[in-house]
Amino acid sequence: MDRERAEWIAQRRTPTNALQKYVNYILPYGGLLSSGLNLASSSIGAGIIALPAAFESSGVIMSVIYLVVVAFLTVYSFTLIGVAGQKTGLRNYEQIVRALMGNGADYWLAFCLWLLSFGGEVSYAISLKNVVTQFLDNGAGVPDYLRTIGGQRLITSILWLVFMMPLCLPKEVNSLRYFSFLSILFIIFFVICMIVHASENGLKDGMRSDLALFQTGNKAIGGLSIFIFAFICQLNALEVYNELYKPSVLRLTLSASIGMFLC
Repeated sequence: MDRERAEWIAQRRTPTNALQKYVNYILPYGGLLSSGLNLASSSIGAGIIALPAAFESSGVIMSVIYLVVVAFLTVYSFTLIGVAGQKTGLRNYEQIVRALMGNGADYWLAFCLWLLSFGGEVSYAISLKNVVTQFLDNGAGVPDYLRTIGGQRLITSILWLVFMMPLCLPKEVNSLRYFSFLSILFIIFFVICMIVHASENGLKDGMRSDLALFQTGNKAIGGLSIFIFAFICQLNALEVYNELYKPSVLRLTLSASIGMFLC
């Protein structure tokens, strides 16, 4: 099994054209950077949009502490997943859970994974509609129909069908490494724009009176839940592990560390 997997990965790492040959120097199939980018891309998404609200709920200093702790625990969770896969010899969540917890637990896990994936897809669709609504409402020369709820839903559905759904179809996670690289670049550009906007307009009237360094009570706990949601990327951990070049727990941990650093 391992020999067949190694031959399959070696075949996938062999470039078929000149462009792929040069691109593979940076993003080879099953490489640490490729795997880290895929994990970062699956983590960074709708959660990053909610991070400002999380900082407001938990306080600035406490939020930074949450970020570091949750990122560390996320990397550690990948180490535990890798150890479980290594000791059982399995590369599938359902098979590992059945081996460790018995029959029936794998079906419950499959339902939980489906629910997580479905909820993530819905959150992305909602975020996409919010962005589309802002563009259509504030754009010049936009037809009146596209400013209505029906028009906004139509544009959102088209964007989902053309751009989002095709990225859910590939069987191999590493097939998305180029798109993951582009998505991380867009997120970095988005963050730079927010920093520039905040530096130019955030302190025009001085320090905000409602800016808190620490928060207490249920409000602070609500912020922590957002940080946990933002770092959820374990869904593809075993697929990434299985597609790694020379897979090991250490290489999976390093890939997760790269992904969390990019986050």
